[in-house]
Amino acid sequence: MDCDEVVISTAGAVTGGTAGFTALYFSGITGLSAAGITSGLAAIGGSMVGGISVIAALCLVGHVGACSGYKAFRQRLIQRRQTPNVFNPGIRCCGLPFAS
Repeated sequence: MDCDEVVISTAGAVTGGTAGFTALYFSGITGLSAAGITSGLAAIGGSMVGGISVIAALCLVGHVGACSGYKAFRQRLIQRRQTPNVFNPGIRCCGLPFAS
């Protein structure tokens, strides 16, 4: 894992965690009191354990989605660098030259 992949995967996990936290806040009794958290978890997952599982799954989905997207983008970038553009060898995308 390189540094970029760690940053991207962390950002994805934080995004998924934020989505779960927002869902927890607004479901059930609105707020972050004991009653709000308990009713929010029960509203999301049917029980507190189920709600924790759903929120953890959102975090995992954000992490996996960000890692997959980054790897696909990086693989496409590597493929484009290996096949130079015949018509314009100096073409750039996102500030990165594709032709070597």
